[in-house]
Amino acid sequence: MKEKFLAVYVIFDDETQNKLNQLQNLLINNNLISTHTTDIPFHITLGSFPLDKQTELEKRIKEISIEQLSFDIKLSKIGHFEKHVLFISPTKNKMLNNIQILFNGNYADGYKFYPHTTLFIGDKKEF
Repeated sequence: MKEKFLAVYVIFDDETQNKLNQLQNLLINNNLISTHTTDIPFHITLGSFPLDKQTELEKRIKEISIEQLSFDIKLSKIGHFEKHVLFISPTKNKMLNNIQILFNGNYADGYKFYPHTTLFIGDKKEF
């Protein structure tokens, strides 16, 4: 089991959530059952941090939220990571990149920041 960590992410509006749910249902209807977490809204992860950074992160999130409550993201490309993760990614967006930089470039498992929303994680054979 992976060690627990805190994640900071951007979520989509209700209309976009519904459209992404429709895409995910299409995958499920074609017998592709994902192993990724589905009990949180569709999102783009901005960073991941150790549990002891919670107070610092809460402060930073509040500061950013005061400056920028929402911004536009255009989802434009479906891709995959090594035929294991199916995702949809946004068109490059200065605001998204600027907000991610405020989290010091921290990203899960040391990967470079590649903004995306996961639709499916599964076995390469299923993919």
